Amino acid sequence: MGRKRGAVVIGVNRTGGLQPLESPVAGAEVFATWLEGEGFEVTTITDVAGKVEPKQIAAAIAAFVTSGTYHQLVIYFSGHGFWKNDTELWLLSDAPSDANAAVSWTETAEIARDCGIPNVVMISDACRSIPQTPQQLRVRGSIVFPNEDIERKRAKVDTFAAAAVGRPAYEIPMGNDGKKESVFTHCFLRAFQKPDPEMIEKITEDGETIDVVPNRRLEKYLQR
Repeated sequence: MGRKRGAVVIGVNRTGGLQPLESPVAGAEVFATWLEGEGFEVTTITDVAGKVEPKQIAAAIAAFVTSGTYHQLVIYFSGHGFWKNDTELWLLSDAPSDANAAVSWTETAEIARDCGIPNVVMISDACRSIPQTPQQLRVRGSIVFPNEDIERKRAKVDTFAAAAVGRPAYEIPMGNDGKKESVFTHCFLRAFQKPDPEMIEKITEDGETIDVVPNRRLEKYLQR
């Protein structure tokens, strides 16, 4: 039996008084569909049906963690983001008026190391803009991994971010229909769909040899 893989995919188009985005929900849905095609069990959370809150994300992640049966867990976010106190904040529906309506990238990644899942992958398609107002500066991030006091082998956490500190993540029209897509999500998916030859590694799983693109071979492709 193949190793179990799970994913929590989040897309937030509208955040408080910030400029609404066009691509996060659509990008999250495309990303979720791709993961499902690769054999992942996926929980998708977007603001199409209502507000996205930290507790929704935490509950979805906890469902994978507490089962104790998954080998890999992918966390994908697309939406607005801030950079504050040396961490990225994923802004959810009620930010910035609700100072707690955000996810702390650094603290979440650190606690993920003790979740018991061998490999956690955190993918952030968000700006790392510097907060400009007192209200924005008061936004703080929630931690969305369970804080369990259990002796476990530490997970390997792979992180991918769309922007450098203080820089935006871009959405631009990429087709003839004029609809905007996320540049980072588009390129990230292409890295697996049309990888450079040197990015491909052959592995054997359940007696079958398959081609894979390891996370650690994505850097040069994504930067290019």
